[in-house]
Order: sequence, then C-alpha cells, then structure tokens
Amino acid sequence: MEIVSDEKKISSLQRKFKEKLEKMAIWSNQITVWVGENVVVKAYYSSELGIWFAFGEVKNRYWNIFGLGRPKLTGSNSIVVEINFPFKGIDRRIAGVFLKDNGRILVCHRGRIGGGRPDVGYRTFWDEYKGETKTLNGERFAVIGDIDSNDFLERVKDFVVEVNRIKNITMEISGKIREEISEEEIEEGEFVLTIERDVQNYVVNNLESLEKGLKIYQTEYLTGVGRIDILAVDKNSDFVVIEIKAGIADISAFGQISSYMGAVQKELAKGKKVHGIIVANEFDEKLKTAVLSNPSIFLKKYKVTCQFEDM
Repeated sequence: MEIVSDEKKISSLQRKFKEKLEKMAIWSNQITVWVGENVVVKAYYSSELGIWFAFGEVKNRYWNIFGLGRPKLTGSNSIVVEINFPFKGIDRRIAGVFLKDNGRILVCHRGRIGGGRPDVGYRTFWDEYKGETKTLNGERFAVIGDIDSNDFLERVKDFVVEVNRIKNITMEISGKIREEISEEEIEEGEFVLTIERDVQNYVVNNLESLEKGLKIYQTEYLTGVGRIDILAVDKNSDFVVIEIKAGIADISAFGQISSYMGAVQKELAKGKKVHGIIVANEFDEKLKTAVLSNPSIFLKKYKVTCQFEDM
C-alpha cells in the first residue's frame, strides 16, 4: 500500500474523479460559496446522489468541494467537505489522497474537516467517523471508495453525508459549551486550539527537529487513559509520547504525559522503552522541577515568528 505521489498520475486520477461526478450531474450553474469570503464557482448538481460539487485549482492543490441538496442561486452556499489532492508529492496539510492498495486506487481523506474552525477538526472526525479506514506508516485514512468501483459515486455521497452528520454533532456540543462562556473566552480558546493544531501539524512534518531519527507511529493515538497527540518511535525502535501544549505548559502536563507513557508501556511497548516529550511555548516552574524526577521526560520549547509581505 502506498500514496500516489507522481504528478502525472495524480493529474490523471483527478481528471477521472471530476469526470465521473460531472456525468452524474443534471444541472450546472454559477453559485456563491463561503470560504472565508464569498467566491463564485461553477457548481454541478446530481438529483440521484442528492449532492452538489464544484472543482478548481488553488495554489498547490486540486480543489474539490461538496455540499448537500440543490445549491442556491442567490445567497451563499455552505461547503460540507473538501476532498482536495496535491498537484504532486505527499502533503499532509491537504486532506485528500489517492491510496494504491493491491491494484486498486482508493480515494481517501485524512479527516481534517474544519476549514480552520477549531471546534470541527481532526479529533472530532475520528471520534465520530463510522466508515472504512486504512492505516499507512502510522497515519490513518478514511476510505471514501475505490475510484473504479461501480458504487464509487454512491460512496462519495455517503462520505459527504457522514461529514455533515459529524459537523452537526459538533455544532450541537459547541453551542452548548459556548452558551456557558463569554465571547472573550471563546476567542481566546479558539486561538489556543488553532496554535496547538498548527504546532502539531508542524511537528508531524518535521519530527527530526525534535529528536534525530524519530518516525511517526500514529497521530491522535487512543489509549485506555486518553488520546496521545503524537506517538512516535525513535532510532532504537523505542516509543516516544509527544504532547503538544499551546502557550504555557503547567504541572498538569507532567501527570498527563506520565499516564500516557504508562499506558503505552502496558498496552503496546512489549519490553521496549518509552520516553516523553512535552512541546510548549513556555513551562512553569513546577513542571520544570517535576521533570527532574523523571529523566525519561523532556521539555522542548517552540517559538512562533511572523513575516509580513507587501501585496
């Protein structure tokens, strides 16, 4: 099993993906969609599938967007999910992927469905997703379908419906939480979650910047005591638990990572060693003192920098 990374092959598969969907359409028209701002796109609608879709190319990826029902010709339409593919190579920031598996080409999704919203994202998707999955090199994929199978378009529709279900659940939960906290607290919490997600994505793609020889075992690894942000293996094939904290990590992070390390030792390690790394922008004094008692836990500080360009 491998990810298709060749530029010409991805282009050919994107074309097949697009053409299969277009053939199901009974209607096409210009509509407006919201992507942080209103954008006009040519959309297609399939009454048989009950979904609309549109295609384009944005920066480094093929842009494939989907929504439920017949789109509105006036006003803005909400996108349920994007199934985007990189023009070439492997880019974990782009959710869609073509996976080659025993001669089949599977259209898959990494589960990042939030579009930048902190309350709809990777963790929520995998907590709620009920469909078929594949795992490759520790990375988990939702299988949408075999692009050459007879039921492929039905599988695409099912995936759109499933993502919509997950987003609705999340919005209900988020709405209840937001009623109990102030607007100021929401904005601060959203910022923290966004930073944490961005740092985690950076670490996943630059593991050796933490420790030479590290390789991903699995992100969002679920143990009996909670979900580990990143579980990796080092050059000796020992396990490394990585916990990401936005801003200041306090003493609670010590207990959290210790319990995760214990769970990995109990459930997975089979005699292998386990050590932990807490990644944060700053560490309080109690945490720095606590790690002195456990030489298997390390602290790594990240720095956030901004660059500005004239437009």
